[in-house]
Amino acid sequence: MDTLIRQLTELGVTRWMPFPAERSVPRPDAERFKKRVARWGKIALGALKQCRRNHPPSIEPQASYTAVLDAAVTSNVKVIFSETAREPLAGRGAASERIESVFLLVGPEGGFTPREIAAARSLGFDPVSLGPRILRAETASVAACALIQHIYGDLGRK
Repeated sequence: MDTLIRQLTELGVTRWMPFPAERSVPRPDAERFKKRVARWGKIALGALKQCRRNHPPSIEPQASYTAVLDAAVTSNVKVIFSETAREPLAGRGAASERIESVFLLVGPEGGFTPREIAAARSLGFDPVSLGPRILRAETASVAACALIQHIYGDLGRK
């Protein structure tokens, strides 16, 4: 996860909300997770300096899946990655309206369950894929963020 935080910070992510999905393993206890969040904050600050960003990303405490879905309410673009999705993220064109924020949901190695995908869809998330390969969650997160920058530009330029 340390490498993921560094790379997402370099790519311009402004908020990271870890959550346990139904198929997530392991599930650290609250105290251990709190220490990890503090460590990730320091890693993000180092990456911030390296890539010349002005504002560190918000690294949230672990949230429930429902809370994460609810946090996306104001985002213009909401996508959930699924190996069963037919639409590739790379196939999406830039939107005609101004995009202020993009909310990405990347699941665990086992993927999201059909119930989790249905819950996201009911709140306006579009299921998309990163192609024919099954990627580790960390790899998928970095690939998705790079593609979002390519499609929509550097949102917020922070």
